[in-house]
Amino acid sequence: MDASNRSLLNVLAEIARLCDHLEATGAAKDVRETLVSRFNQALSALVASGDVEGGMFHAFTADASLGQISVDARLLAAAARQESGSSELDLNSLVELAPFVRGEDLAKLLHAYIESGRVLPTSMLSGLAPFLRSEDLTELLRRSMDEQKEELPVDDKRAAAERLLRLHSEHLD
Repeated sequence: MDASNRSLLNVLAEIARLCDHLEATGAAKDVRETLVSRFNQALSALVASGDVEGGMFHAFTADASLGQISVDARLLAAAARQESGSSELDLNSLVELAPFVRGEDLAKLLHAYIESGRVLPTSMLSGLAPFLRSEDLTELLRRSMDEQKEELPVDDKRAAAERLLRLHSEHLD
């Protein structure tokens, strides 16, 4: 999968996110056409590049529901990743799905992400923390910080350690 098609996967993820938000808020009337058009363009490009099998998905008409667009955008992105042999974990999707995954399984997925050579931003862990056991969160924080290449000065390390201890003690209270 080339860079432009990887960009299309990001567009599809954003289309799905926007559809979910707009459907929940009811503010979708004036943007539905744009979302349908963008989905259809992404579909066409992925089929043309061979990253998705033709006939697997169909273009939407202007009256498509936001729920339909959201689901198909996610499925189209998954099909494109599968077809290209990419099993790359999408962290944004993982955060969105975290409430529906067992904490132990979530921790395993995050460890696999790190083991694949990618850096797990520690900022991502704050959104996932409520769904992880304390010991899993601690280990993921340690690994995430170890994987980040930049070395903190000693004073910054001390301040970071004090903040982590304070947060941990607040969590226990």
